Amino acid sequence: MPVLVAPDPKVLSPEEELKRLEEEAISLGMSHEELAKIQAIGRCPAQIRIRIELLKHWISRYAQR
Repeated sequence: MPVLVAPDPKVLSPEEELKRLEEEAISLGMSHEELAKIQAIGRCPAQIRIRIELLKHWISRYAQR
């Protein structure tokens, strides 16, 4: 009997998630000025988490339009 092996779900590092969210926000219409303001927050782990949350919030607001 064949056995299906499901691939492990890809867990993104915070940096990879940040990059994916930035690309998604730009594709949805975020201006480069808005993105630059979020990027100016910083690159330490705590600041990356803040940037991720801000991007998620922007994307969810965009989805409600």
